[in-house]
Amino acid sequence: MSIRTERVAAEIKQQTAVVLERELHFSLPAIVTVTDVKLSEDLKNAKIYVSVFHQEGEKTDIVKKLNFEKKQIKYVLSKKLYLKFMPEIVFYLDDTYDNAERLENLFRQIHKDESD
Repeated sequence: MSIRTERVAAEIKQQTAVVLERELHFSLPAIVTVTDVKLSEDLKNAKIYVSVFHQEGEKTDIVKKLNFEKKQIKYVLSKKLYLKFMPEIVFYLDDTYDNAERLENLFRQIHKDESD
C-alpha cells in the first residue's frame, strides 16, 4: 500500500469508529470495534473489519445490519472525511480475537491433560 492509501485507511478506521459509537440513528445491541480497514489502491473500495463483543449467534446479524445501513454510515463518513470520492464500504466480521481465545483454551486443555 502507498503512504496515501495507508493514511486514508487509518482516517476511515478512526472516523468509522466514532460514527459507530456516537452518530448512528439506529442502535446496535453489542459493542462494535473497528479493527482494520483495507483500502483498494484506487481508493474506491474499503473493506471495514469489525469485532463484535456479543453472543456468537448474533455477531453475523450485527454485521448484516451494518451492511444494510452502510448507505447511512457512508453518508455520515463523507461529511467527516475530506476526500474527492468516498469509497464504497463493506463490513466484515473480524474473528481474530475469537480464534485466539479458542487456541488459548486448547493450549490450556493440552497443558491440563499433560499435567494429569
